[in-house]
Amino acid sequence: MDDTDNLSFPKFSFIELRVNDLDQAVLWYQRVFGLLPIFEDKKTRFVLLNRGSFSLALKEKESRLPSVTPEDSIQKKWLLAFEVEDLTSEQTRLQSLGLELKTEYHQSSEGYHQIRISDLDGNLITIYSWKKS
Repeated sequence: MDDTDNLSFPKFSFIELRVNDLDQAVLWYQRVFGLLPIFEDKKTRFVLLNRGSFSLALKEKESRLPSVTPEDSIQKKWLLAFEVEDLTSEQTRLQSLGLELKTEYHQSSEGYHQIRISDLDGNLITIYSWKKS
């Protein structure tokens, strides 16, 4: 038993992405990842999406800003990742939706395979699966 066993830690709630067009972003995350809106504030242009234990918040930027590029320092500080059982099948599904892969299928020495796509605002998203033993 370590010292953290008796502590009460905050529950993780959500990650928030800033988007240029909230309505289009909500539709994109619904279509691509099956996330469903559970809360919306039309006045502040905020939507909380959810599937299972994962929540993603989308908030419309107050002014249209350029899309994120992989070279942006902010993109290097965070990673949005989704785990799947079968990466090959998921890659086929994503391509059938017309999504372009930003990276090719990659096998990591850490024990997973991954691909990357980007959302409508250029935010990179990793899709991965663990190697089967």
